[in-house]
Amino acid sequence: MDIKKYFYVAISCLVLEVVSSLYLIVSSYKSDPTGEAMGQGLGYIGLLMSILFIVCLGISYSANIQWAVSTISILVALPILALVMYQVKDLVDKHTTKMAHDKFEQGEDIFPKGTPTYLAKAIAANDTGAIKTLISQGAQLNQSSNSGSSYLHYAIQLACKYGHDLTPVYTLLQAGADPNLGAPLLEAFYANGEKSLQAMEYLLQHGADPNVEDMYQVPILHNCRDLAKLKMLVAYGANLNIESHYWTTKGYTPVMSLVNQESWEAMLLLIEHGADPNHQAADGSTLKFAAKKAKDL
Repeated sequence: MDIKKYFYVAISCLVLEVVSSLYLIVSSYKSDPTGEAMGQGLGYIGLLMSILFIVCLGISYSANIQWAVSTISILVALPILALVMYQVKDLVDKHTTKMAHDKFEQGEDIFPKGTPTYLAKAIAANDTGAIKTLISQGAQLNQSSNSGSSYLHYAIQLACKYGHDLTPVYTLLQAGADPNLGAPLLEAFYANGEKSLQAMEYLLQHGADPNVEDMYQVPILHNCRDLAKLKMLVAYGANLNIESHYWTTKGYTPVMSLVNQESWEAMLLLIEHGADPNHQAADGSTLKFAAKKAKDL
């Protein structure tokens, strides 16, 4: 085979690699942080390799080294294959994620088959009538989902993360759903937006524990930097001096944790409502020590 033919093959592969690299850089721009980092990284690596291969190809062609041109053609083709495979994987992942989101929003595969799924679908559809009918027919309000959460968790997630209505949350609570089963207050507390505040109020009105702890055994008041949520927890009887059980903040009270996070307004609000500013933690730490530590960071 004439070396020119090898050269044309190599040039074609190089063009494909440059085009693929540029496409990867452009398509991954402003994607999610992980996708953007991977896409931009692979794209620029592809461009750098293209420049290197162009230099090697020029040297090999001018020296009439046929095997070198052939080898370079193969090496250039490998990054192209990797870029194509990355794009295919990215498209498959996006499609899979979208399907999972669609199923979640429709109430599919969240709760066990049968009546539990029918109730989930009614919640997703904001069908108050169907929710009440299913409950009257014996649907268990405190049924656990396939992941161990509750209908209240599901309804709050739909409202706060997917823009659904909050009516199902209120309907479930009125029908007797346990506001403390699996701590759905945490779901509302860590969500953002006005609906999360409304969901919190619904739950607290129906007996949710304002002193509920997260997975690290830290009461939510310790992480409440949102003043509106803080005022609500205080209004519903949260213990202003409740201690953290997490090993790095063991014995800390909410004011100590908040000042440690530089949430000065939240800390002052709690003190104004009666929190003890002189509390001493198990390791001897005080509010003054926590404030100094926060400023030194």
